[in-house]
Amino acid sequence: MRKILVDVDDTLVIYKSNGIHPYGFIHGDPFEPNKELIDKLKNFDGEIIIWSGGGAGYAQRVAEMVLPDDIVFNCKTKGDLDIDMVEGDVIVDDQKEYFTSLSAIGVKVVSPFEDWE
Repeated sequence: MRKILVDVDDTLVIYKSNGIHPYGFIHGDPFEPNKELIDKLKNFDGEIIIWSGGGAGYAQRVAEMVLPDDIVFNCKTKGDLDIDMVEGDVIVDDQKEYFTSLSAIGVKVVSPFEDWE
């Protein structure tokens, strides 16, 4: 089954101020759900994994707040992304440079507003 792994901060949610926002939800930084990305997730045929360096619990809290009830997902901590990635899988992250090595095995690595379909 195909997988998509979606980061939380500055990816699933977009903060209203410039810069990167680690744990912005906890800090109360104003944000908006990334509606374009969420609409694409509604049509994704595969496993959806929401992740964050802030932990699986943090990812769960934010995802439950911004994702519609009909999107089924699991949550992971960034350090636990030891999932067997295979050709056709997708990683969406505002700091995609951390994952570019996965492109060599056919994993699509994109930023939040790039097309991955």
